[in-house]
Amino acid sequence: MLKETAPAERPRDWLKLRGPQSLSDGDLLVIILNTGVFGTG
Repeated sequence: MLKETAPAERPRDWLKLRGPQSLSDGDLLVIILNTGVFGTG
């Protein structure tokens, strides 16, 4: 399922493409904790 998701919608890829300043605190926590749903924080 994640492989079918566009890179811009994957939190780690978004981080690489846009940098940490483009993510909310909640999105960064999703990456750090490797849980949750990207875009809801």
